[in-house]
Amino acid sequence: MSLAPWLKLSNQPREKRYSAPGMSWTTGSDRSRLKSLVNSAILRSKLLTLLSALSATAIVAQAYPAAANAAPPRPSSSPSQEITVTLFGQPCLIAGPLNKSVLKEIHSISPEQIFPAEASDLNAEPVKRSFEKLKATQGIPPALDRYREKLLKRLEAQLAFLDGLAAAKKAHKSGPLLASISKFTAGKRTQEFDALLRKTDFAGSVGAENASQLLELLLDVVESDPEEEFHRAIQKLNVQYTCVFADEISAGEDEEVETAEETSNTSRSGRSDGQ
Repeated sequence: MSLAPWLKLSNQPREKRYSAPGMSWTTGSDRSRLKSLVNSAILRSKLLTLLSALSATAIVAQAYPAAANAAPPRPSSSPSQEITVTLFGQPCLIAGPLNKSVLKEIHSISPEQIFPAEASDLNAEPVKRSFEKLKATQGIPPALDRYREKLLKRLEAQLAFLDGLAAAKKAHKSGPLLASISKFTAGKRTQEFDALLRKTDFAGSVGAENASQLLELLLDVVESDPEEEFHRAIQKLNVQYTCVFADEISAGEDEEVETAEETSNTSRSGRSDGQ
């Protein structure tokens, strides 16, 4: 298996540790509790998204070698602290040279906590709760300010879109939606959004797929997804997540059983030939 330069695999007996900027995953023996979660399509999809986001750091380093060759930040003299959290449904640790209360705040505004898997993008209540929680957050390091500001802007635009969409459905026309999001689209290029909006029949039934596409196009215009900002910020802070998975250990044990069976069969075959 070929690994990206920012993702390292170290060989340890009956254990494998994966690490990347700001995150690491360690396979363990707690198979019975985690097996179903690891096989979850939602978890795998989120992890792939996470790895794609983290890979941008490597791409930037290749594009700007001067920055890549810069001296790494000096480690903090503060002792490392850690707390137990849940990430993608997994029991995890978040650790770094910060107070436990600060680590808790950082995790509370992570992309996984702001956008829980079970929440729908078209449901205003979870979005409103996330917006209010993020706005009220205090005590986070300045390194996360840019991430927080961009995320607040996206959430505010999403709420405006959902309010306008509900009004447009009642009025059977797009006018209320356009009025609701006008402060976020002023001076922006919205050709794709406008083209899809013209095709949307507000006099009929606006499907969830159509509405989700409109929301996605709007958010791309308003503010790019700040998830990468979060991972870069916690990397600068020397903060790291560590989570336990069991699928690789299970696969390794299955391979050991198969190898043992093959060896046993070969030995029996050899004795038969000798007789």
